[in-house]
Amino acid sequence: DARCDVWSVGVMLFQLLTGYLPFEANSIEELQSKVCAFRADWGKTAGCSPEAVTLLRRMLCPEDRRYSASECLRDPWFRKAPSITKPMDPSLLRKLHTYAERDHFQRTALQAIASQMNVNQLRGINDTFKKFDSDANGVLDRKELALALRSLGLTDDLTAKAVEAMDMDGTGRVEYSEFVAACVSMSEGLLEDMLWSAFKKFDLNDDGTLTIDEVASVMSGGEMQTFFPGAETVQQIVSRISTDGDDKISFNEFKVYLMAKNKGA
Repeated sequence: DARCDVWSVGVMLFQLLTGYLPFEANSIEELQSKVCAFRADWGKTAGCSPEAVTLLRRMLCPEDRRYSASECLRDPWFRKAPSITKPMDPSLLRKLHTYAERDHFQRTALQAIASQMNVNQLRGINDTFKKFDSDANGVLDRKELALALRSLGLTDDLTAKAVEAMDMDGTGRVEYSEFVAACVSMSEGLLEDMLWSAFKKFDLNDDGTLTIDEVASVMSGGEMQTFFPGAETVQQIVSRISTDGDDKISFNEFKVYLMAKNKGA
């Protein structure tokens, strides 16, 4: 039944808008109970517009009351959403060139932070990305990004460094997650709020520290001796961040490390 697909899209839309799944539980049995009773955590939608919440409620409800796909597309939220804009602070954009000063692990952590953000935190960044994405293909090629940064007053040298830093996977294009990570690094308040989520994502055994193995897993799929930009090994990275010399990264050390460049920006 197509309305099952509406339910699935409703779950994804809920997560995109809030950063959380609508149904969370400590066991399969508890999760099944919540889903079957349609008990979504509506408290998580406090930052969403009334139109968005109404649409979600019509997607995550019993089948006899659930919207069809065509009814979803006719919903007021879809008609209103394209006109909602929130300009991004130009001062943050002018600092994008400092992203080039961050090392590979810092940028990896920033991408993890970007993946945990919800639509309300991303709205200004979304609008900026769409403005720069002149051909609307969902990525910024180097020419598009360079033009945008130059229009903000960056020199050719700084523009080249910023573009190089944002293109982490070396494809010649800056994907949305790469752009968000760069923008997040410019906002100290936003970055600090999201650090714990990123740390927990990296802390695979949940012991409150990041080991060499865990950092290696994050950085290179577990290849311990892989070298990163600057010919630095994983062990060298961890040793540099770990101020007490135990080759483990505490949350405070992780925070200081991630915030250091931002403080001087």
